[in-house]
Amino acid sequence: MKKIIAAWVLLAVILGYFNWSVWQNEMIRSNGRVVLLQLAPIDPRSLIQGDYMRLNYDFNNSLDENKLPHTGQLVFTVDQNGVGTVQGVYDQATSLQENQVLINYKQENWGQTSIGASNYFFEEGSGDYFNQAKYAEIRVDDSGTALLTGLRGDQLQPL
Repeated sequence: MKKIIAAWVLLAVILGYFNWSVWQNEMIRSNGRVVLLQLAPIDPRSLIQGDYMRLNYDFNNSLDENKLPHTGQLVFTVDQNGVGTVQGVYDQATSLQENQVLINYKQENWGQTSIGASNYFFEEGSGDYFNQAKYAEIRVDDSGTALLTGLRGDQLQPL
């Protein structure tokens, strides 16, 4: 009987955590600040996973990954169109301006700086359409968590 109760408690904890995670992502999706980050070219095909685009952000080209802490927050200045430009690693002694946003990052094993939104999956056969993407549309909450919500073209139009 104790094993059955323990199993039910464990199941409730797992389901609770899963529901909390979904709720948290929905809050970011509905209330997060929209930031558009320029993409660098990359191949959008995977024979095993189907069609998807592995996102390579242009800001990685302006960062010196060897000088970045393993984890932290990057400061982005957001222009009137919502396009973000990386300014560097956040220093807590510096206050943010109204047009700036923090995005959490971590250094991946292969030296790439990751903000957590690294893949965009799309319907099979539509790779040519999504290959025209120039910006990733992400939403960022107050703590710096980023959630990928779409892709945009060169005129900032949603794809």
